[in-house]
Amino acid sequence: MYWIFATETQNESQAQIFGRPEVIKQLGLSFNRGLPITTKVPEIEIKVSPADENILTDNLIAKGTKGLVFNSKLREAISNTGVDNIEYFDVAVLLESSGKIIRDYKMANIVGRIDCIDPTSELQRDDDGSIEFIDKLILDESKIHGALMFRLAEFLSIVIVHENVKQAVEAGGFTGINFYQPEDYVL
Repeated sequence: MYWIFATETQNESQAQIFGRPEVIKQLGLSFNRGLPITTKVPEIEIKVSPADENILTDNLIAKGTKGLVFNSKLREAISNTGVDNIEYFDVAVLLESSGKIIRDYKMANIVGRIDCIDPTSELQRDDDGSIEFIDKLILDESKIHGALMFRLAEFLSIVIVHENVKQAVEAGGFTGINFYQPEDYVL
């Protein structure tokens, strides 16, 4: 069974960080395409303004990074499930109010995208055929071939994980992540 891995808060005390890191802007980087990064990536500084400074989650909620940002415990738990298709890049999280820098996080680039939307899914498409809204997502698991974690080729912002990854993340009590059955996911 496969699940949608969604970067979300579980409560209002968890930090949501806004803004795009300078190095991502300057180099035009994107970590949400499911492709390897071939550019040399310097340390990515993620600034946390005093207004956004709440509890930092294990999967940092920083949408402007164009990717996922995992702390060391979450990286280890995911790796222990057998996931081996993630590139990691150095991150410095700067808490602007105190000047404290946290280097426990890494930018995670999931390498792999699979075209596996079942035609019975209920989708609304733009004129160019791209997905605009999802009312009911059904995956054709015969096309997944046992992959543990990947991006949905037809809608790259969606990360799909195998049941084993979901169980490991839930068992570890990791924050900044919610899981959805594809059939129940609405966008």
